[in-house]
Amino acid sequence: MNKKFSKILSIVTFSTLLLVGCGKEETDSTQSSQETEQTTNESEVIETSQTEVKENTENKESELVDVDFEEITFKIPNTAEKLDVGEQQLPVAVYLLDATIGTSFNVVLEPLQQPLSLKEYIDLATASTGYEYQSNEYYTTDGIEWNEVVSLNNTPQGTMKLNQRTFMKDDHVYIFTYAGTPENYESNLQDFKKIIESVIVN
Repeated sequence: MNKKFSKILSIVTFSTLLLVGCGKEETDSTQSSQETEQTTNESEVIETSQTEVKENTENKESELVDVDFEEITFKIPNTAEKLDVGEQQLPVAVYLLDATIGTSFNVVLEPLQQPLSLKEYIDLATASTGYEYQSNEYYTTDGIEWNEVVSLNNTPQGTMKLNQRTFMKDDHVYIFTYAGTPENYESNLQDFKKIIESVIVN
């Protein structure tokens, strides 16, 4: 993996953990913790080959595999590459969706230190990240109440556009973060939406 994408993934992982950490710090303030031209026959052969490759690629990309993560299950494209991020303070899984453009997503599980509603948690978590928030919405699907925030994270290494989806289960918060540069943000956004739609709480 080249240096540019290593930096991008570092930014994304840090961004997610920063969001988590900010919510945790605010929550624990009283307790102090918290991606040439060809002849006619050659052209036909090349075109046919490209069509076959495209169809094979589309079929491969449409295949989804189940992932278990800390008492939830979700589906990811079989082309996604799980990355080793080493030891982290909180349970986290990071996946590269497209290595050529650096789009990725991760999921983090954060235990709550005190009872909070989803809105209270999001208000606390977004208050001090320094991100430029473009939207903040709540919705319910399959009995799960979700929050979706879209933001820009401006850093010296570049700007990343983030889509973060959050829900709670008992006293834990699950945060899914999709990231890409603003010009590549839409590239795998539909894959991320399918991942979110596939979430099952075990």
